Amino acid sequence: MTGEAAEHEAAGSTTVAVCICTYRRTDALRRLLERLVDDAEQVGDRARVGVVVIDDDPDRSATATVEAFADRFELGVRLGASGTGNIARARNLALDRGREVADWIACIDDDCLPDPGWMGHLVDAQRDRSADCVSGACVDEAPPGAPPWLTDEPFLEGPRDLPDGAPIEVGHIKNTLVRSSLVGPGGVRFREALGVVGGEDTIFFRDMHAQDVAHVFAARAVVREQVPLERTSLRYQLRRRFWYGNTEAVVTLLAGRSSRVRVALGGIRRSLGALRHLVPSARGWWWRYGIAEVLRGVGRVLGAAGVRVDHH
Repeated sequence: MTGEAAEHEAAGSTTVAVCICTYRRTDALRRLLERLVDDAEQVGDRARVGVVVIDDDPDRSATATVEAFADRFELGVRLGASGTGNIARARNLALDRGREVADWIACIDDDCLPDPGWMGHLVDAQRDRSADCVSGACVDEAPPGAPPWLTDEPFLEGPRDLPDGAPIEVGHIKNTLVRSSLVGPGGVRFREALGVVGGEDTIFFRDMHAQDVAHVFAARAVVREQVPLERTSLRYQLRRRFWYGNTEAVVTLLAGRSSRVRVALGGIRRSLGALRHLVPSARGWWWRYGIAEVLRGVGRVLGAAGVRVDHH
């Protein structure tokens, strides 16, 4: 950070563009924007806030929802359209628009809701640690009507058990504050080749880490992902774990962190280790989760063999 930039931020004039990629979730997007209005007011003594929304729906279904918030943020609201079905391309467009608005970009997804004070916690963590990137915790929330096993077994993601301010390598892109200058021309970008198979977010963080970017964890900055009811079926959860494993393999190989043989062996070990969940134990019978983790290992092995699974 230059001396001029440090003085600019110390004066309380930090600018933040909240970037959101959306696809046919107008009700969820409206709830998120309402929450962001409150959050922007709370952080007003430390930062000025704007919003960028990139609509990936070719029909631009988000237009009316976004326009209703046009004058509710100090730095305004910008609406862009991608309509390609490639989430990496949509995220890159959001970064480009965000750079035009602010010195910092806060990323969140349209199916998420931040806890009160979310933006302030990200901004404070950045200032306290002089970080270039800050990522917070993400918690999956099951909807009413979800089957009990979804929460009884460890399918849903809970908060990371890390101390506040801990250095990290990979965070959640749906809960991240990053310096705009890092994602400009010649900077870190989402790899569009991964925009359909997935893993673009993990590689984004890996690429940042390779450039020695100071990245820390903000334990108090919590985002809650609202899991849709249609994603609570066993079939969906099994396929999701299979895709996770496949994406892990693809990302690991792209990052050059391991060989194909080691990735495949890791998948085999995961599948074998998951077999213990198929046997009843004192903590319960996690047979669904056991099958899911076996499939995750299989997906990893296939990824090592060059098979890529579309996450749609």
